[in-house]
This record gives sequence, C-alpha cells and structure tokens, in this order.
Amino acid sequence: MRWWKFDRRLRDCPDCRTEDDLDRRLAEETMKLRAPLSAPGLWDRIESALRVEAAAEDRRSECVPRRDGRRPFRLAPVLVPVSALIVLFISLLLFRPAPSVRDSGLLAQRALTEVEAREADYLAAIEDLERSARDKIDSMDLTLMSLYRDRLAVIDSQIAKCRDALAENPANAHIRRYLLAALQDKRQTLAEVLGS
Repeated sequence: MRWWKFDRRLRDCPDCRTEDDLDRRLAEETMKLRAPLSAPGLWDRIESALRVEAAAEDRRSECVPRRDGRRPFRLAPVLVPVSALIVLFISLLLFRPAPSVRDSGLLAQRALTEVEAREADYLAAIEDLERSARDKIDSMDLTLMSLYRDRLAVIDSQIAKCRDALAENPANAHIRRYLLAALQDKRQTLAEVLGS
C-alpha cells in the first residue's frame, strides 16, 4: 500500500487509527526498555552452587558413627518392605471379590425352584384362559380366526424354543426373561380374543 493511501486510510477509518496509535505506543515503550545486563559465567556459578548444596545434603543424610565405631541401626530399610506388606494386606482385604451366587448352590437352587413354581402357576392360568378363548376363536370370521391362530402358533413356538433351551441350562436368566415375555404376549393375545 502506498504511503498516501495509508494516510488516507488512517484519516477515514477509526479502527485503523486505533491500531496505529497502539503500534506507536508499543514502539515508544520498547525504546524505553534498558538493555539486559550481561552476567558472564552466571550459569556456571549456579551449577557449582547446586553441586555444593547437593554434596552437603548427602553428607547430612549419612549416618554418623557412634563413639564405639559402630553405625547405628537404620530403620528405613526395614520399614519399606514392612509397609509394602501392610499396604498389600489391606488392599487384599478391601478389594477381595464378593462371593458369587454360584458359590451358594443351595440359595441358587431354592431361587430356581421358586421361579419354576411361579412359571407353572402362570402357565396353568394361561391354559385356563386358552380353553375359554378357544370357543370364541372358533366362532370368529375366517380372517380374524386365522390371524389369532397364526399369532398364537408363533408365540407357542417361541415358548417351546425357550423350554428346550431351559432344559439344557435351567439357570439361564436371559432365557427365563424371554419365556416370561412370550407368556405375557400369549396372555395378552388371549385377553384380546376374550375382550372382542
């Protein structure tokens, strides 16, 4: 940019004037700064002072022998392994795994027996509902009857698959949930039939 264009820009633009004023103030302030002091050998003196201080610290940390020439008993080498063993023991006590349900076979068997008894009661109630709904399904028109029969057949096949899987693994909670969902679906479908 040519200098006359720059001068015109400064005259017309308040932001440019503000920036130019800041640049001039910065230049004036930097001129006022003094040149840094030169300190030859400063780092060498700092390093030697640090070495002297480290050596003095090492001398202070050494054991002072007794008058009879023997060194006193130092407790620090003994404390480190003992404290490590204490920390390990406490962490083992705090973070030991809780006994699993598999460890208490009696409790798991009792819970499984209770679940199976409730499932049997639920199945008996659904069978009673199914007997009541069978006559109503037979009296429906052909389209609605086939729709409900197909739906109930699909649900019955899901229940049969769940029972087969539970025969192999009776304590599987996922399969039991799926069986419960299928039984609830069947009960709801039968209730729809009886309600229509």
